[in-house]
Amino acid sequence: MTKKTMVLGGLLAAGLVWGLLRWTAERGMPDARDDATADPGAAIFYDRLWVDSFPENPRDDLELFVAITENPIGIFDKSSTWRGTWELFRHGAQGDGVIELLYPQTGKKERAKYHAWRCTEGGFDFCLDLKGSSHGVTHYHSLEGWEIGALATADAIRARAAELLATHLPAADVP
Repeated sequence: MTKKTMVLGGLLAAGLVWGLLRWTAERGMPDARDDATADPGAAIFYDRLWVDSFPENPRDDLELFVAITENPIGIFDKSSTWRGTWELFRHGAQGDGVIELLYPQTGKKERAKYHAWRCTEGGFDFCLDLKGSSHGVTHYHSLEGWEIGALATADAIRARAAELLATHLPAADVP
């Protein structure tokens, strides 16, 4: 192998590594520098209200996710001011960063992977990636103070979510 071939090979490898790092950074994927603030476990993920974004008008859908630890239930909720759907689930931790979901209505089970970390996307304090669920979205956000606590019913969870979101939702154009 000539010296020129070795230099070109090294440059090609460096370019591939640089491109991969740039691709990862552009997609908001956590990298090794996030280890100090990353917490894929219970401290950030559980007992917190997660939303995809703040709606801009009353007709925009809001995707909401909560997983409560005390009574292991949770909810996926997709709604606007005018309509919505939700589904409750039971859950069990399957190791740090993995949760098993059981939807009692259908009996369907899923294993989802999650990663929660501190972030500053869109004025939020926390970010969550949730992969492997057929419900909800794959990227959520939360704020400091959006802890849910030990709520045991869908109505209680949805009422607490409405309370936390009240200052961030657009006014309804009620006739």
